[in-house]
Amino acid sequence: MPKATLTREQQSELRKISDRTAEIRNEFQDMHDVIEKEKRGLTPEEDEKKKALIIEREQLELRAAKIESGWIEPRAEQNKREAFSKIVRALCNGNQVPEEYKYLGVPNQSSAMAIPLNERSVQDTASVDPLVPLTIGDIILPLEKGLILNKVGCKIQTGMVGTWNFPVVAGVEATIEDENAEISDSVIDISKISPSPKRCALKIPVSNRAINQSSNAILDIVNTQIAAGLQRLLNKWMFSPTLVTGASNGCFVKDAPTYVAGSSFTYKDAIKLQGIVLATGVQMDGTAAYVCSASTLADLKSTPIASGSGLMIVQDGKIDGYPVFVTEYIGDGKLGFGIFNYEMVGQFGPMMLIVDRITGAAKNLTYFILNVDFDMLSLRTEAFGVAQTATIPAIGVNKTSIATSAAAAATITEEVSVSGINLTAAIAAAITGTNSALFTVAPATIAKNSDGSAFAKLVITYAPTAVGSHSATLALSTTGGTTVNIALAGTCA
Repeated sequence: MPKATLTREQQSELRKISDRTAEIRNEFQDMHDVIEKEKRGLTPEEDEKKKALIIEREQLELRAAKIESGWIEPRAEQNKREAFSKIVRALCNGNQVPEEYKYLGVPNQSSAMAIPLNERSVQDTASVDPLVPLTIGDIILPLEKGLILNKVGCKIQTGMVGTWNFPVVAGVEATIEDENAEISDSVIDISKISPSPKRCALKIPVSNRAINQSSNAILDIVNTQIAAGLQRLLNKWMFSPTLVTGASNGCFVKDAPTYVAGSSFTYKDAIKLQGIVLATGVQMDGTAAYVCSASTLADLKSTPIASGSGLMIVQDGKIDGYPVFVTEYIGDGKLGFGIFNYEMVGQFGPMMLIVDRITGAAKNLTYFILNVDFDMLSLRTEAFGVAQTATIPAIGVNKTSIATSAAAAATITEEVSVSGINLTAAIAAAITGTNSALFTVAPATIAKNSDGSAFAKLVITYAPTAVGSHSATLALSTTGGTTVNIALAGTCA
C-alpha cells in the first residue's frame, strides 16, 4: 500500500480522533460513577448508549491506526466516504438526499437512501459525481469474508429480481426405458423453484457527535456493523439445526438426525455420515465439508482414529480429506456434512438504508436501519446430513419424507437408511395411514447389535392399484426411544 508523510489534513483528523476518544473515555467514566453511586446495573438506555460508544471508539481506533501507518486513502474511496457523510448529515438535519446524489433517493421516503447493486445500476449519471458513494458491494463484499457459508462454497447472489438465476450442480444419470415411455427430469429445473424472500432488518445506533466529528469515518462505522449483523443472521439461518423464526429451512434443519452416535463421535461415525449422504447420488464437488461447534471440534481433534494409531479424527483441519468448519450455530454434540453447492443463497431487490434521527433523539443517537430481502433453499435436502450424539435409545434416518410415482399395477421402490444407538430392543417399522395398503416396508424389524447399535436400509415399495394421490406414514419405534415418522406420498397417473 502507498505510504507518505502525514498531511496537515491527516494530522488534523488524528487530533479530532484523539479528542473524541478522550471524550468517550470520560463518558464511560461518568456512566460508571453514576451506577456505582446508585449501586445498580445499566438501564436498557444506558446499555444501548454504551454499545454505541464502543462501536464508535473501535472505529476511531481503526481509523487512527490507518492514518498513523502512513496510509494514503485512494481518492475514489475518499470521495465515497465524503459523499456518504454528506448524505447522512443532510438526512440527520431533516433534509432530503442532496441533489447531486438524487439517484440514491427513495420516493416518498425523505429519510432513506437506496443502495444500488453496483455502479452500472445508476441511471442518472449526468448530475452526480463519477463515483457512486455507496453500492451493494460495499455491504456484501465485506459480509462474505465473515460468512462460514461463503467459506464452504456457497455464493451469495445479490440484487436478484424474480427467481433464482445461477447454475446448480446436480447428479444426472441415464435410465433405460420402453420405446415410448415418458421419462422424468434428470436435472433440477431452477425455473420450478420459487424463492420466498424474507425481510432482514438491522438497527445500528451511532452517536450524533460521531456523525458530526467523524471526518467521513461514519461509512466505516455503519459498514462494519451492517456486515457483522448480517453475518450472524445468515450463519445462524443456514447452520442452525432448528428453524430460525421467520426464515425458511436451513440446510441442517431436520425432523430427525441423519445418523445417531454414542456419547461421543468416533471416526466410524464421521465416515458413516459422509457415506449416507453420498449414497443418495448427489454429485460430489469441491464444496463438500463437515461443520461442527468449537467444543465438538476439540473432541474430534483429541480423539484417535483407532487406539494406538497416533492419528486423530480431525487432522490438519480435515476429516478424511474434507475440511471442517466451525460455527456455534449448529450446536454441541452435532456433526454436519454437506455438499454446499446444493444450497442456494440469494439477496433480492435493492437495499434500503433509513437514517432515523427521531427515535434516539433523547439519547443523542441516530439509528441506521437496514431493510433487505434474503432467502435460502436446499435444492436437494439429502445433500446434507447431521450426526448426533445420544445417551438414550435413539433412531436416525437419512430422510423423513418420500415422494414417488408409479403407473397403476406397477411398483417402485425407495430406500431409507436407518441407524440406532443405545438400543435395548429392536427397531420396529410399521406403515399406517389412509393408503397404507399401497405401501410396504422390508424388513419390518431391525435387530440391534450387542453394543446397542443398529444400521440397515429399509426398502419401501409403492404399488398403486388406481390413479390418484396416495399417502401413508412409516413409523420407526424402539423401547425407550422417540418414534421417528417418515411421510410417504405416492402419485399414480
